[in-house]
Amino acid sequence: MNYFLYIIAALLFIQCNHSPQNKTAVINKDTAVVTNKTDLIAKISEESEITCPKCGYQKMEKLPTEVCLVSYTCKNCQEVMHPKDGDCCVFCTYGSHKCPSKQ
Repeated sequence: MNYFLYIIAALLFIQCNHSPQNKTAVINKDTAVVTNKTDLIAKISEESEITCPKCGYQKMEKLPTEVCLVSYTCKNCQEVMHPKDGDCCVFCTYGSHKCPSKQ
C-alpha cells in the first residue's frame, strides 16, 4: 500500500514540475503580454475616453475600480448612456478602454 502511495506522489510531483513551453502571445497591445502561463505582465489603464453616441462629445474619465458604471450622462448634450447587451458598464461600450475588471 505504501509503495502505491509513493508512485502516486511521484507522478503528481513530475506532473506539477513539468514546465510549459515558452510561448509568447500578445493578448491586447494596450493591456497585457503573456510570455508563459505563470508570467503575466499587465498594464491596466486607469482612464478612458468616453464618447457620447448621440453628439460625439468625448471626455477623459477616471475608471472606477470597485463598481461597474451602468449609466453615464454626457456632459455636452445630457444624453444618458447605458451599456449595450453583453457589456458590464458604459466604459466597455463607449470608452477607449474597458473597465479594469475586463482588462
